[in-house]
Amino acid sequence: MNLDNATRGEDHSHPMTFVQELIWLEDQKHPDSCRYLENWIHKIKGPIDVYSVHAAPNRTIARHASPRNRLFLFGDEPIRMPLRSAIIPLEVRDGNPEDLQEMLRQTLNHPSDLNELPLLRAFLPRIADDESVPAIALHHTVADCHSLNIFTQEFGRGAVPC
Repeated sequence: MNLDNATRGEDHSHPMTFVQELIWLEDQKHPDSCRYLENWIHKIKGPIDVYSVHAAPNRTIARHASPRNRLFLFGDEPIRMPLRSAIIPLEVRDGNPEDLQEMLRQTLNHPSDLNELPLLRAFLPRIADDESVPAIALHHTVADCHSLNIFTQEFGRGAVPC
């Protein structure tokens, strides 16, 4: 998506917050940095319903606009505009407990392109028949501690084991 040509919808766009603007500007200077990624990782013992794991973060971003924000310049003004909707794909990969750290590192710790939306990724390593580790990487411009707490609460309600 080319955000340089985005049209500003007066009723839906807002100036970036001061912190969003600082992080956004820093990210423009260092696009290959992972410095502003927040990771949410949750270990589950027992069998799980993959559909529920995929649905939980998507239900969350359907209700909360911040993770759907796109950030760009409109003229010389940095603005944020939430997408009306977004779907987070879920990458599911089977592995073993010894490979878990490397799987998480490879998947979660690579730079986010602020022009690719949404600014979060979901990953589900299944490391045993009865053990999974759902994980989400969010760019800090669209997430903070409060956002991560929301993901934890809503994941607990929505992604129940089989």
